[in-house]
Order: sequence, then structure tokens, then C-alpha cells
Amino acid sequence: DFTNLRTTGFTVGAWVKFDADSSPDPNGDAIVHLGTTDAEDGGVGNYRNFFDLERSSGNIVSFANSHPGGETNLVSTSSVANNQWKYIVASWNPSTQTKKIYLDCLPNAVAGGANFASQVEGPLLIGADRDL
Repeated sequence: DFTNLRTTGFTVGAWVKFDADSSPDPNGDAIVHLGTTDAEDGGVGNYRNFFDLERSSGNIVSFANSHPGGETNLVSTSSVANNQWKYIVASWNPSTQTKKIYLDCLPNAVAGGANFASQVEGPLLIGADRDL
């Protein structure tokens, strides 16, 4: 069984505590990831992600997604402190074409006009992503 998240929308959240001793991966540290990359299929590393919710440089939260025209990325307007628990949520509303990031249940970033890939293969990963 499956549901088409592109048309039904979704919300995904996680409690996170960033470690001050580890520096973020240049490609981002995944919190939640759905999808794969062409590199895994012998390609050159083009992402075919449905979405990534990740920690980016400067402890900014990033909500990225692939679509037929490329990739869109929404980033939080504030950083997340190290060594503190934080509830991070990303949501997609297909009727308004809106992506949102929430930090501790408060809206932090909003973007309209987002598109999502019509079909994605690959696993749903929590706390990890598929390395190139």
C-alpha cells in the first residue's frame, strides 16, 4: 500500500539535538530523507529525492525537494542551538503549493509555489541519507 504524498500532502517531524562536536556534512546532515540518487543507479549523482529535512551549515534547517524542473530548498530563518532538544517539523500542502518549516511548533519559514516529483523510488530514512 502507498499514498501519493504529492497530492495528499504530508507533515513530518522529529525531535533533534545537534552535537556541537560534529560539523555538518557539506551536503547536509539528514533528519528525515525520502528518495535516492542517480549515483546509486550508476549515474553521476543527480538527486532524485522526494524530500530531505536536514541540518545545513550554521545549524540552519533545510527542507529540500526535487521536481521535474530541478530542486527547491526552503531554509529556516533562525539557527538551531547545539546541545538543546528542538522539535523540527516540515509540511507540504498541495492545495496551496506551500512548504513550511516549524521550530518548536512555531512557524519559522514559508514558501509558496513548491513542486514535488511525481514519482520517487527509494527508502524513507530517519537520521540518515543516501550518500553520493
